[in-house]
Amino acid sequence: MSTIKSSAENLTLNADGANNDIKFQSNGSEVAQIDQAGVISSTGGTTHADNVKAKFGTGGDLEIFHDGSNSYIHDTGTGDLYLKGSAEVLIRSATNENMIKAVADGAVSIYHNNAKKIETTATGVDVTGAITVNGAALASGLTEADQWRITTDVAASGVTQITANWERADTYGSNKLGTGMTESSGVFTFPSTGFWRVDYQFRCNSVAVDVRYIFFAIETSTNGGSNWNIISEGAVNISNFMSGTEYNSSANFALIDVTSTSNVKVRVRFDPSAYVVVDGHTSSNETGLLFTKLAET
Repeated sequence: MSTIKSSAENLTLNADGANNDIKFQSNGSEVAQIDQAGVISSTGGTTHADNVKAKFGTGGDLEIFHDGSNSYIHDTGTGDLYLKGSAEVLIRSATNENMIKAVADGAVSIYHNNAKKIETTATGVDVTGAITVNGAALASGLTEADQWRITTDVAASGVTQITANWERADTYGSNKLGTGMTESSGVFTFPSTGFWRVDYQFRCNSVAVDVRYIFFAIETSTNGGSNWNIISEGAVNISNFMSGTEYNSSANFALIDVTSTSNVKVRVRFDPSAYVVVDGHTSSNETGLLFTKLAET
């Protein structure tokens, strides 16, 4: 064994002269060197025992070490910790599965079990699968919307529920989203629980008669149809100046928390002060209902 030893003072290895490096060899081959700028190069790398830290920065601000249980990249000084890559920055598992991937000038993606679930885009975020908040899955956008209308005119001079001649709007591109409502004798049943907006569109006419008011209302039941209450009401009138057919129209709406599809029901009514005709048609929506599910209850 050969030894280079200094017991009383520092040991200096000096490669004097310009462009001269200090080189280390083993078995006749160069394994490491220190160049004139102090840069250390090694073909074998460096090994650190547990809790022995590789430190970087004048004050040792960045530390890399293993404590026997976990590994750390620890920024202990001032400033931020940057992970930079010219193309992609990847965080992968020990089996080389993607966990997080960030593309320069592109998407940032988050993975579950190597399957991409969240990805940023130029306009927002794409999500694969359900979003769950407090244990409840959120729907991706609207899942239910349905529109119904009466197909023939309904005439009355007092309180009248519209109980017949309902149909789902199905002409000129009209359609439903999701399961859709069900209707029986003018009573509508929701396909699922949730917060629903109900819009009531109302059009009426009268011939040669002044009608002081026509109330029109959305009614709800919370016990399966045994009792009904007005949840939203509007009003119009008709002043017949021309002694002919005069029209008026309006709309109202209600936000309903459907906690039970068996108990919560909806129907509509109108209440004129004199004889009126409520307009219905089989190809256009003159009087009808729009149901939109906004969120889970």
